[in-house]
Amino acid sequence: MAHRTLVSSSSQRRRVVTVAVLLGLFLAALGGIVVAAPVELPALFQKAKAQFERGEYSLALVTLDQVWEISKRPGLEWDQLQLAPVVAFYRAACLAMTGQEEDSVEEFEVFLQLRPGAEFAKDSYPEPVVQALKTARRSLKKQGLDRGYGLQALFSRFSPSVGALDVGEDWADSAVRFFLSSEQKDTWKKLSEPVARWEFVENFWKELDPTPETPENELRMEVERRLLFADAAFSTETTRGRETDRGLVFSLLGAPSFVTVAQITGAEDPIEAIRGPARSRASSTFYFDNPFTQDNNLSSDLNQGSRESWRYRGQEVPEFISHPELAFDFITKTGYGEGVLERDPKILGVLAGVADHLGSSLAPH
Repeated sequence: MAHRTLVSSSSQRRRVVTVAVLLGLFLAALGGIVVAAPVELPALFQKAKAQFERGEYSLALVTLDQVWEISKRPGLEWDQLQLAPVVAFYRAACLAMTGQEEDSVEEFEVFLQLRPGAEFAKDSYPEPVVQALKTARRSLKKQGLDRGYGLQALFSRFSPSVGALDVGEDWADSAVRFFLSSEQKDTWKKLSEPVARWEFVENFWKELDPTPETPENELRMEVERRLLFADAAFSTETTRGRETDRGLVFSLLGAPSFVTVAQITGAEDPIEAIRGPARSRASSTFYFDNPFTQDNNLSSDLNQGSRESWRYRGQEVPEFISHPELAFDFITKTGYGEGVLERDPKILGVLAGVADHLGSSLAPH
């Protein structure tokens, strides 16, 4: 797979988190999911679970597909991220029970990337399910995809509704600004009417359409998909996801190869953790080490501080960047911030290079 930076038309067709989202994914998922809206989502999910428990595996697959389709509605992007792991799990289980072992293993691979370290009692599920899960785990280990949280797998499943991105006055505050010329930025600032802003955006993307002969604008679809994902995954109480450090990196580079989280011990000063060369003395841990209890270690991690590390490797690294691997560290600590990018000069230079490349290769002059 080629790298997924928005720098060439060949990358535009590829299928290319906050801790709050990650906490919500599985705290109650396998015992009854909690989602914000609409009412039919939790009801349908419970229906699928009941069908699975009654052995109605084919019907459960149909119901799970309905759940996923509803989650694509505008405004339900956050709910879709919550649903992704549990839908993958129950789809995999149903496929295993209907003899579709290869498809089951693929779904379990997605589930395990979204839920690293998942363990179940041997008698919790039928033997075909257990065996498919084991096969998926071995497959991920062989591929080197068992090292952390699968943000890439989650994004590959993310399917927002077309046109779901709002066009407010802050539209140009996100990574879209790297596509805009100076003249376009000035024009945008002068627009105050929603209709005028909408027309500006439509014309802007029309100019950048890499395949004007087709009904889809692949570049626009990918950019807006990344922005919607960032809003759903990285938003904080005060900042929309697309405007956060994580949202910016994600918008420019796409999903990382893998994500890990390490706790910063209470004795460490967050400023030193950001500015100094020292790393956390704690060993790396993954999300969901203990997902089925309210007092899991993520709460203490947040209080003491955590370092979320994104790694881009191989083809995930833009071709024009000489480094074989890119590492972005985001610090979360009370009193300091949530998901604050560690200001390493090399990393900042990489981001500046990507932004400059975008501006020179895609923005109209």
